[in-house]
Amino acid sequence: YKSLSDQERSNLRLREFGFVFQQPYLVGYLTALENVLLVDNSSNDSVTRAESLLDSLGLGDRLNRMPSELSGGEKQRVCVARAMMSSPSVVFADEPTASLDRSGGLAVVSLLRQHHRGAVVMVTHDPSMLQDADRIFTIAEGVASPVHSK
Repeated sequence: YKSLSDQERSNLRLREFGFVFQQPYLVGYLTALENVLLVDNSSNDSVTRAESLLDSLGLGDRLNRMPSELSGGEKQRVCVARAMMSSPSVVFADEPTASLDRSGGLAVVSLLRQHHRGAVVMVTHDPSMLQDADRIFTIAEGVASPVHSK
């Protein structure tokens, strides 16, 4: 990794890692669809994939809405779709379900499991979102302890 140029490292992060932050960071002057396409807008297949991801998150009718026209939960789901857009090897998700109701949260977790090629590393305070997790760790005072492994 150290031998890569800044551009090569950026490309590696773009291809191999997806990020869902606790706050839904969207570009305010782009539609929901355009925010997802920021990761990959190279072809018509990209548009189809972005539309499919948004639709699978219940946002099929919100594709052309601006972030200011979306609820907090809808914004977060757009961020999840964007993180999944490049089919990354690892998705890092910091409280991706915090602003969602239970059914919306479970839909997000299900989408993450269905569309990832590798691992999903998720931080959450809601244990019900971890029912299908392969491994669960708790962290207390900086020490990680395994709780569950399949």
